[in-house]
Amino acid sequence: GCLPARNGPRVLILGAGAEALALIQTLRDPVASTRADVVGILDDGLAFERRSLNGVPVLGPVAQLPELAGAYRIHCCLLGVSPRSELARRAQEICRKAEIALYRDLEEDQLASAPESSAVSTT
Repeated sequence: GCLPARNGPRVLILGAGAEALALIQTLRDPVASTRADVVGILDDGLAFERRSLNGVPVLGPVAQLPELAGAYRIHCCLLGVSPRSELARRAQEICRKAEIALYRDLEEDQLASAPESSAVSTT
């Protein structure tokens, strides 16, 4: 596996879908312009408990996001499932309440400008 980007923003991926695998590969690509330190994945599926996805640990259910975001000093969250899924809707609601930025995918400017507590983007 690749080493995490220690100087990149610290992110959590919400949901352990195919989108999460693609995000992990992109964010850990040593030649990519957009890199991040993927701290972990939150997913509500019991099948993912105490597991990891491409070397990224599944830390717990999405409901734990507010406490984990503080504990791990997270810059923003990324959606690792279809935006139309029930988990995505729940994740958006939790992020909105906790005032944590949530993005569907990563663009360099989003990560570069991700403040410690930014408003949730639902676009």
